[in-house]
Amino acid sequence: MLKRQSDKIEFLKKVPLFHGLSKKDLTAVARVAEEVEVTSGEVILFQDDTAPAAYILVTADAIVRRNNRRVAELSSGDVVGELALISNSPRNATVVATTDGTILEVHRRHFLALIKDSPALARRLLEQLADRLAAADRKLYG
Repeated sequence: MLKRQSDKIEFLKKVPLFHGLSKKDLTAVARVAEEVEVTSGEVILFQDDTAPAAYILVTADAIVRRNNRRVAELSSGDVVGELALISNSPRNATVVATTDGTILEVHRRHFLALIKDSPALARRLLEQLADRLAAADRKLYG
């Protein structure tokens, strides 16, 4: 799907987690993001697993299941497992591809090296996590 490095950078620009990053930062993320093909029904990540990577859906769609209950549907540009980039805590859900497609995998060790050099990237991740926490709080408590 993302044949050239420039295609990967253009895609990452559209991912909310990376909005506002400089071309230099986007290029650094693109360098460490490994393109992986998934098939419909393939588990991208398992609940309670501690695998140290996050995934960005490029052309694949997916569903999120928590305790075997469907809780969300995901599509291109959605990021899953981003907590694994900063924590060793177990995954709180299972994510399963619902279509064949491409995802980008970013390992924690690469991401930690990136944020050392890019405070803007660290800030974006914290903003995204805070936004998700606030949305979950509103959903639960109004």
